[in-house]
Amino acid sequence: MGNENLPEDWGGPQWCIADPGNAGAIDNTRSGICHLKSTVTPAETQTRTLGRPAYLGQELWLVFHTDAGQNIETTVTGGVTTAGANLLALADAGDVYPLIAVQTTDGALVWRVFKELPDTQQTDPA
Repeated sequence: MGNENLPEDWGGPQWCIADPGNAGAIDNTRSGICHLKSTVTPAETQTRTLGRPAYLGQELWLVFHTDAGQNIETTVTGGVTTAGANLLALADAGDVYPLIAVQTTDGALVWRVFKELPDTQQTDPA
């Protein structure tokens, strides 16, 4: 994947990462876009988990695609901020978290939100 082709290529099916559904684990083995869908009634928060990235520079976009009235919370192994926040909350269709894999000073690979977007929030662990 060359950077010169990235914007065009990201629209192709090779970049689509399937939504694992409520209580499922998002595929963390490759870069891509995961369109999350809430489909359960009654209105209750759905959950996903995301393991550590597979390689440095890996990109993953979490997009709240279909909102049936529930929020989707994704717990991220290793956190998504230097302060230790490990929960990404999506409340409305169109909410987006762009994530990139970085290496900490101790050598661990972790996800970081690389652009803060409106109407999204990271929650510090309790």
